[in-house]
Amino acid sequence: MIRKTFLSAAVFILLLTGYGTQTYAASEELSAMLQDNWENYMTIEPNYDVDSVEYVSYFLDDEPMKLGFFYYRAFKFKTPPWEGKLIWSFINIKKDLENVVGWQILPAQGSMTGFIGMDFKKLKKDIPQIAPQGSEVLLQEIPPERLQPDQYYIIWFNCSDARPVKMAVSLNIVEDVHMTYHELFSGLVDF
Repeated sequence: MIRKTFLSAAVFILLLTGYGTQTYAASEELSAMLQDNWENYMTIEPNYDVDSVEYVSYFLDDEPMKLGFFYYRAFKFKTPPWEGKLIWSFINIKKDLENVVGWQILPAQGSMTGFIGMDFKKLKKDIPQIAPQGSEVLLQEIPPERLQPDQYYIIWFNCSDARPVKMAVSLNIVEDVHMTYHELFSGLVDF
């Protein structure tokens, strides 16, 4: 189902999945706001080792930005000096993410085609201190032709209120452009 929402003269096209999760395309106003503040976001270091994929907990508790009725939080990461594919995932722990209604990726400067689809799976084992076996996991990819080497990117979250966001993230950049998240996460996620 596709729905249009109007905020501060910005139009967002929402993709609603069967799980009620929304992925947004950023308006020019939102992109400018996020990009103007990119240096202030928490930095997450991507993993480059396909044999050591893991989830790490992060707490996005900085002062959120507000546009229209929504609040925005973000983190940034830098791509390596070589061409790579982004394969990322986060664990959908409802109590920690209940105010997150959408997310997307954006370069710190310029524009790009962001996340297009996502896959929902379940953790195949407990991750101590983070999430129990069976927790819902969301997985996404960005092909290397949409990422520039040695550049900063922002993954931003659209939130219904100003509460901080706690999330368990696995952010990976792989050299093998044919690798899929099925292969990368095979030890952690049931496919």
